[in-house]
Amino acid sequence: TVIKNIAASGIARDNEGSLYVSDWTENIVKKWRVDETIGQVIISGLNRPCLLFVDLNQSIVVADQWNHRVIKVDNETTQISIVAGIGSSGRDENKLNLPLSVAVDQLGTIYVADTKNHRIMRWPRGAISGNVIVGSRGEGSRSDQLSEPSDLSFDSDGNLYVVDAGNNRVQKYPIDKSSC
Repeated sequence: TVIKNIAASGIARDNEGSLYVSDWTENIVKKWRVDETIGQVIISGLNRPCLLFVDLNQSIVVADQWNHRVIKVDNETTQISIVAGIGSSGRDENKLNLPLSVAVDQLGTIYVADTKNHRIMRWPRGAISGNVIVGSRGEGSRSDQLSEPSDLSFDSDGNLYVVDAGNNRVQKYPIDKSSC
């Protein structure tokens, strides 16, 4: 056992081998350096944090589910900022509804599994609102629709893979990054 007694809901690893774990009952994210047995709280005040992502700058990006937002801890400054969503649920392009997962591409663009809005949102670096890239036609089972997307990942060619949990499938989408 690497880490005991934690209600883990997400895990990520940085280039130095440190582990970051979100705890959905304590509403925190902890960091464990290599060979440490006690983790350090690096983010608190969350509300059901879910999946995490370590970007190319080694900053931590967290889907803060019940706060309907995505936050980032800058690796250099340790400053915490909201990078997607505004903290209240909704369907507008500046809002999220129970985001579960997040990924960041090489350009720093943030992709969010906006679970209860049944869509994937793209937030360019510094943007105050995002744009829908998958699921713009509402919940459903067609190839351009999703039902409760719960996770996402990119391959080396830039294709986006989405766990479409409500439809019991994994979808693959080519992403046009020229519009970021």
